[in-house]
Amino acid sequence: MTAPPPPTAPPLPAPRGPLSAAVLAALGGSGRYALPSSAPVGDPWGDGLQLALYVCYELHYRGFAGVDDGWEWSPELLALRAELEAVFLAALRREVGRPAPLAEVLAGLLVDPPDGDGPSHHLLARGTRTQAGEYLAHRSLYHLKEADPQMWAVPRLPNPAKAALVAVQYDEYGAGRPERAHAQLFDPGGVLLLVRSSLADPDATVRRLRSAGLHTDITARKSQDPTSQRGSRRTSAR
Repeated sequence: MTAPPPPTAPPLPAPRGPLSAAVLAALGGSGRYALPSSAPVGDPWGDGLQLALYVCYELHYRGFAGVDDGWEWSPELLALRAELEAVFLAALRREVGRPAPLAEVLAGLLVDPPDGDGPSHHLLARGTRTQAGEYLAHRSLYHLKEADPQMWAVPRLPNPAKAALVAVQYDEYGAGRPERAHAQLFDPGGVLLLVRSSLADPDATVRRLRSAGLHTDITARKSQDPTSQRGSRRTSAR
């Protein structure tokens, strides 16, 4: 049996505005841990903040080619990430409003209405090739590490929640068969990995999941409930 090649870290993406440019310049520079004293945060949903936050989170996963691994725990970068997180999470809470009761949220996640109007329904019924390509680019960042952010929650959850989450994750990672891992099923030819390497407009969904996994005060909330993974197969199948 031939061993699979080691994973390759993606290159740093192109900047999108002064904030992400400042972060990327620091990570790609020769001097370690040197960040600008201030950077404009701007629109919490804008490309600049979203890309900067994505890059900060990615250092806790596979990192980037040519970037020193020591950046992962740089106090200066962690302080900047905390500032960006605060802006993003505040905007998210304003947009979403007060959460519904947990049982109500779970009931909605476990039902796939036949007359749904989400992106997968639109693409299946009347989507164009261009729209499908754009959707693929954005979703690649999520599907390539769909199950990874939830793993941060495992040591923080009590049983039986921990047992339930690990059972779901076991299936997500292929149930002992690497070729059955969901990220591999969604990307058999490595297309999403190529898209991800060149993408400079990451999906806010990825940041929400990573923030929830990395923060104890959010981990135990409904955003990390393992049953939310059960509906992903139907959406991906469409």
